[in-house]
Amino acid sequence: MKNIIMGAGITALLGMSACTEKEITTIRPEAEAGTITFNLYSPDNSDAIYTLLEEESIKVMETLTFEKPDYGFTSVNTYSLEVSLQKEFDEESIIALKSVSTKEELDIVTQEINSAILKLHPLENDYPSIDQTQEVYIRVKSIVSSAVSSPLNPVPVVKPAYSNAISLSINAYEPQSVALPATFFLIGVNGWDNKVEQIGSELIPLSLVPSFEYDPVDGRGEFSYTGYFKAENGFKLIATPGSWDDQWGVVDGEYVFGVGSSDNITVPANGYYNVVLNTIDETLSISPVSEITVSTYKWIELIGDFNGWDDEGTVKLTPLANVPTVHYGDITIESETSGLKLRADGVWGVKDWGGKDFPYSLNGTTGDNIPAEAGDYRVVFNQIDNCYLFFKK
Repeated sequence: MKNIIMGAGITALLGMSACTEKEITTIRPEAEAGTITFNLYSPDNSDAIYTLLEEESIKVMETLTFEKPDYGFTSVNTYSLEVSLQKEFDEESIIALKSVSTKEELDIVTQEINSAILKLHPLENDYPSIDQTQEVYIRVKSIVSSAVSSPLNPVPVVKPAYSNAISLSINAYEPQSVALPATFFLIGVNGWDNKVEQIGSELIPLSLVPSFEYDPVDGRGEFSYTGYFKAENGFKLIATPGSWDDQWGVVDGEYVFGVGSSDNITVPANGYYNVVLNTIDETLSISPVSEITVSTYKWIELIGDFNGWDDEGTVKLTPLANVPTVHYGDITIESETSGLKLRADGVWGVKDWGGKDFPYSLNGTTGDNIPAEAGDYRVVFNQIDNCYLFFKK
C-alpha cells in the first residue's frame, strides 16, 4: 500500500487527530501499475446463443454486472465495455463499445456489439461467417473519473483497471441499411433542457464534415461546429437527446468522454470557436476562430414543392438567442419526393442553400434542390458552415 499524507508539518503528524486521518489517501500499488482486476459476472443465460437482428438494433442484448474495483480510496469510476474475438486482448484485436456508465452495470446494445463483431471479423476462409455462431470475448474497463478529495488531498492519478473476460456465443448480422452519421449535440450554450423536442433550440447538433466517410454500421466519424460562445455559459456534448449517459465534459482540465461526474466545458473569453469531435478516435478539440465574417439576414426560410415554390406559405426558421447563426423550425412534407431549399430574406438573389443529400448535408450545400422525403421534421441550419439537418419527429 502507498500512503500519501498531505499535512502541514511534523507537529501536525505527531498530533494526528481523527480529522487528519481522513487526509490520508491510500493507493494500492496495483492501481498505479495498472494491474488491478475485478470480477465481471457471467449472465444467468450465458450458455445461450444470442441471435442479433437488425430490426432490434437499438434494443439491449444483455445487461452485464460487475464488482467495483478497489483502488484503495473512495472513487467514482466510468466503465465501458471492450470486445474481442480472441481470448488475448491486444490493442489490434479490441473494439470499445460506445455505451458507458458510472454504475456497476452496463448494457450491451445490439447495434454496438454487432458493429464491433463486423469490424473485428477476419477474412480467412476457416473462420465462421458473420451469421454463424462465434465466441465473443467481453471485459470491462474502469477509469477513475473523480474521487473524494480536498485541496490537501488531491484526486490520485491511477491507470485504468480491467475485469476478467467472459465469452458469449453470438450470431451477428450484415446490416441491410447504412446508418446515418451519429452526431453529438451541444447543450448549455442556449439552455439546459435535455429533451428531444428541444433539438435545434437548446440541443444544438454538431455539423457533418463534407465528404467525410462515416462508418456505415454505427455512424461514427468526425463532426464540427463553429459558433459564438459566451465565457459564462458552460456546456457539454451529449450523444442522445433526452439522455445524459454518453457525454463529453471536463475532468482535471481534460476533455473526457464519460458520464455524470464531469465538469462543464468553458471557453476563456466570449467569441467564435470551432469544435471538432471525432467519435472514432474519441478526441475533442475546441479552438478560437480569429477571423470570421458572419452575414446578417432578416430571416432564413424553407421554400419548395411543399408550398408550390410560392412566396406565401414558406417556413421561417427561428434564430437562437445566444447563437443567432443557428436556425431551427418544423416542417411537414406530404409528398414522397419533395425538393426544397433554404432562402434568406424571403426573396431570390440574396442567398440560398440547397444540396444533393437528405436528411443531412453529407457533401455540403449546392445549388440542387434538397431531395426531401415525406414526414414531420425538425430542421436545424448553421449558416456559418452551411450544414442542414432534418430530424424526423
